[in-house]
Amino acid sequence: MRKRIVFTISCCLTVLSVLLQSCDLDNNEMVDGMMPIAVVTVCPQEDESVLLRQDDVTVLRPVNMTASTFGGKEVRALVNYTPIEEKTTGGIIDVKINSIDTIRTKMPLTVLPGTDVTTYGNDPIEIMGSWVTVAEDGYLTLMVRTVRNPLFGSKHTLNLLAGTNPENPLEFVLCHDANGDYSGDKGDSLIAFNLNDIVGSGESDVKIKIVWNSFTGYKTTEFNMSRRKE
Repeated sequence: MRKRIVFTISCCLTVLSVLLQSCDLDNNEMVDGMMPIAVVTVCPQEDESVLLRQDDVTVLRPVNMTASTFGGKEVRALVNYTPIEEKTTGGIIDVKINSIDTIRTKMPLTVLPGTDVTTYGNDPIEIMGSWVTVAEDGYLTLMVRTVRNPLFGSKHTLNLLAGTNPENPLEFVLCHDANGDYSGDKGDSLIAFNLNDIVGSGESDVKIKIVWNSFTGYKTTEFNMSRRKE
């Protein structure tokens, strides 16, 4: 089942990748004004179809879209859908997608122990306690809050660093670089991180630890990560 965060402290999440890369923190807007009802993993198939993993046991099969809609990439997304048939053998449900909004999805950045993580950004950020903040299917999906100027502010850079603690490979450091955008109102956005290569697949959950600089100082928290079941 979907693992939800159980606290209300906010924080920001950054990107991990084999090479240093940045991501832009964008607002996510619903298509056609339809409110989302689920967070899913978009999984393009070899036959050009697409499946949407909703949770540990439920997979949605859209009848009105193909893999080309997403450029053949696996990403996280918010969806609003209408079931067409009851769940079939294997837990697959045929659905009509009413709206879908992909979430910026990134890989982790692996660094060496002892790396000065502040060089990747040390500006405060918050993780919001929300139904869309989940650790499932090998992905960490977060609603984050930052201070920014929507009209004149610069793009924010997010990084999620792996490898900082040699004694715990499942500990990550969240870094946020506001790139000088320090004035304005607080705003929320969504971002997802693909941790499948690190947490692996399997029936059991794993516990991941997140360290970050919040608006009230450094904090840590843990998520029970639901891994992908092959």
